[in-house]
Order: sequence, then structure tokens, then C-alpha cells
Amino acid sequence: MSESSWAKRLENKITTNELVEFWNTTVDYSSAPYYSTEDSNIRKVRNCNAANYENLLTMNPDSKEMHLSLLPAPYCGDLENAKIYILSLNPGFAVTDYYEEEKCEKYRSEIIRNIKQEKTQYMNYCFNPEFLWTGGARYWTNKFKQITKELIEKEVHNNLFEVLQNLSNRIATLELIPYHSQKYNLPKKIEESLCSKKLIKKFVHDTLVPKAKKGETLIIVARKAKEWGFGKSDNKNIIIYGKEEAQSFSLSKKSKEEIIDFLTK
Repeated sequence: MSESSWAKRLENKITTNELVEFWNTTVDYSSAPYYSTEDSNIRKVRNCNAANYENLLTMNPDSKEMHLSLLPAPYCGDLENAKIYILSLNPGFAVTDYYEEEKCEKYRSEIIRNIKQEKTQYMNYCFNPEFLWTGGARYWTNKFKQITKELIEKEVHNNLFEVLQNLSNRIATLELIPYHSQKYNLPKKIEESLCSKKLIKKFVHDTLVPKAKKGETLIIVARKAKEWGFGKSDNKNIIIYGKEEAQSFSLSKKSKEEIIDFLTK
């Protein structure tokens, strides 16, 4: 798919199929660096060229460098059937990310399967009990710690396994920029040139927003609302975080209440 062809397709509605096709056909997952050929400008920014985990340990990567040796993470979860969509900026970075992808082949395969949207028992692998030791799982299970507790206390679920399966199949996270970095410092000109950003942003407005307005889904714009194309929202199913909420990125009381409502429908 040429760049001009994808640019042409952006003129039409972007559905789950188009988004998944993009990530299935424009990235070579057999070897690093991992990036969409439609995002070639990403190679112009500083990239940590660590070949593997051991190599990384001998380096002192700058916190603002991109990590194209890690798999991209444009989304995580069931894009078509999730009930709650959390919009963020870009996947973070920790040294252990290299260890997880390199040393645990099953985990790496799970990431790729989700990018391809292959059906699994735990569509959002960050809530898969088998991978709770990973950085992504620790991050997201901590965010949902209070919600997990309430779902068990209210006897919506009997135990943690049941809660995790519910969260895994009903929650999807989307990243505006799919490439890892410890601190986000992508030049605006390069950011705006990325086809992946344009595509996922259009997917949200073409496919997810109409569903939210019908009451079918909940959208939480947790980071960079303006960049995602959101101003103020008068729809209770589209929650937009303010600057302070976005900086701390802890689920607000309103978000928790709405999430629990959608998880128990």
C-alpha cells in the first residue's frame, strides 16, 4: 500500500478493518526497527539502536529517544467489541520492556496477535493473568485497582480471574503515537506527518465517537485531548481529562463510576 493510497483512504471512513490492515501490511515484524513504512519520518528522530536487552544494559539511552527496537503499540484490546476506550499519547519505556519482548516469546507473540486482532481469551494482554509480571500489566492493573476491588465487593465477579477477563475483553487502549519513549519529545512537524496518527485519530472520530453518542461505548480521553481532536464534551459517554488529570493520568471519580456502569451492563 503506497503512501498516496493510504492518504486517499483517509478521505473515507476508517473502520476497525482499515486500522488493522494498516498495521498488518505496513510493518515488518520479523526484525527491528519496527515502524510503519507510512511513518518513514520517524527515522529522522533520535532512536535508541539497542540490538537486544544485553546491549541496552551497556548503553545510557536518552530519556527522549524513541525505541524502534520495541514493537509498536498502536492499540491494545478488542477494537471491535470493547465497551471502554482509553485514549493516550504514546507507550512509555522501561528497560524491562526489552527483556519482556526478547526473553518471553509468548508475550511477544501476544502483542503481535493483538496488533493483528486475532481472537484470544484475553484480548487486552495487559489484563492477562499470565503476563501480570510485565510493565504494561503492572501499569494498567494499578490504574484499575480500585475498580477491581469494587467489582468483587459488589459481587459482580467472584474473584480476580473473573475481573481480569472482563477488563481484558471490554477495555481497549489507543495510542496517538504508537512508538515507545520514556519522555515524549517528538517534533511537531514529524508528528503531523505520521500516517499512523492520522489514521487512528480518524478511526476514533469515524467509528468510536458515533458509538459513544448512541450509548454503546465509553471514551476516556486521558491525554492530549486537543491532539485527538476533542474540545469540550457535552456527552456523558465521552470523558475528557483536563490538564491536571492528564498529567497524573489517574482515573477520575467520574471515570470510575462510568467504567463500572459499562462493565456491569
